Amino acid sequence: MQQIIDEMYAALRARNEGRNLGKVVHDPDKETPVIESGCFGCVSFGWKDADLDPHGCCGIRHIVAATDENITIVVSGHKTLCDPTYEFPGDLPKDVEESYQESAHSVVCDIQCEGYWSGDDWSVSFEETVSIHWVTKDAIGGPLGQVIDIDATANAAIKRAREVCKPYQEAWAAASAALDEMYQELEQKYGEGKESTSNPTG
Repeated sequence: MQQIIDEMYAALRARNEGRNLGKVVHDPDKETPVIESGCFGCVSFGWKDADLDPHGCCGIRHIVAATDENITIVVSGHKTLCDPTYEFPGDLPKDVEESYQESAHSVVCDIQCEGYWSGDDWSVSFEETVSIHWVTKDAIGGPLGQVIDIDATANAAIKRAREVCKPYQEAWAAASAALDEMYQELEQKYGEGKESTSNPTG
């Protein structure tokens, strides 16, 4: 079965659409593979710094297991959401800054995924484990549907992964739009050359 898993890794990596893939390291002391120097070991749907794009950076992280019936993969993604007040240090009235930060925090908290505040922005992410039935083909001169079709299964895995990613990406894009709208409001009121709370005379 390990040979089949290796062939699936190769087939998925050959279909990579985005950023450079990490190296997949199988540590016997760990339950799941370690991905070195990258976010995904199989397929990435986003380029470098795609976590700043509205839909974030998603892909197939690694293969968990394979049985006679199916193959199990981990689909994951992450997104950085910027604080709309961050670009206006010292230029916002305290009550305005707190109001916008509270509104922004509420927008992020409404997203149904894991996340944390770094001090400058929010980082949100998800990880789901899904199983895909092997797609089979007829063996030459043998029984019908008895040979695993690696290419067709890889395509099915990518299709399923995109389905898993879609609701997260839509939620992230909506949150990005809401935060950007807040930023634009602040830019109009307190951008360079506009109102300022600083006292030029000291």
